[in-house]
Amino acid sequence: MTASSLVMAIAGMAGLFMPAELAASFGADGNRLLQVLIQLSGALYLGFAMANWMGKGLTIGGIYGRPLSIANFTHFFIGAIALLKVLPSGEISWPFATILAVYMLFAVLFGYLVFFHRSGASQ
Repeated sequence: MTASSLVMAIAGMAGLFMPAELAASFGADGNRLLQVLIQLSGALYLGFAMANWMGKGLTIGGIYGRPLSIANFTHFFIGAIALLKVLPSGEISWPFATILAVYMLFAVLFGYLVFFHRSGASQ
């Protein structure tokens, strides 16, 4: 949870405070609508980071920890699939590959926690 929180906080802060630079990196320099969408995404990432930070001490199988783990799994799994769709285009840079690797890693880790990890509760 801590690592996920930190990664999302960094992405959120970048989206909030550097929307023009991020839009320019997509070749949409000066596109104000894209900049606002990047800022909204940054707010979403920062909010999710705060939820993860606050829930880092919760038991995964507990009443509060499991929904947070499922939300993280859903985000990273769907994000990894969306990023994988870009691979056939051949437009892969090292920052993109790094983001894809991080998403895949968190999807696997949260998938393990959600579907295979057993807490102290009897089942």
